[in-house]
Amino acid sequence: MPQGVAAEWRAAMRILSFNNIYKDINKKLLSSKWLKAIDFSKENILKYTEDDYYKNILRTIVNLKDFSPNICLTLCKKILNDLCDLDISPDSIKDIYKYTLNKSFKETSSLNFSSNLETFHEIYLRIFKVLCEYEKFSNNNSFQSKYPLIFLSTDEKKT
Repeated sequence: MPQGVAAEWRAAMRILSFNNIYKDINKKLLSSKWLKAIDFSKENILKYTEDDYYKNILRTIVNLKDFSPNICLTLCKKILNDLCDLDISPDSIKDIYKYTLNKSFKETSSLNFSSNLETFHEIYLRIFKVLCEYEKFSNNNSFQSKYPLIFLSTDEKKT
């Protein structure tokens, strides 16, 4: 491993703890630019992230080192219930997958999502992205933990 990549790897390593993940998720969710883009308030986000249910599920994620899409969906359950008046169903992960594909490849899909469901999907994806970053450093024997993708920095690309 080139020295720059190794240094970045060590710098990027995150200590797996409830407080670190909680802070990183809140940082992602409370970005004022992003909140404005999805037309959602900081108070609404804090209402969910300060909830005991949310914190207990997040503690479970840390303790079990389970970063699966399903546990993330469980973490977002109250948001889905309140925003969309929906409950978690067996199709919920498929719907998120379809939304993500539609977002990436608009020309290949004609799916339309309600604005509330879009907001939920965006919140879910932000939280899941943070969880996936922590999984890289969790030593939980998952593929992502064993073979994490660490991309070159801008400086490393130049050399």
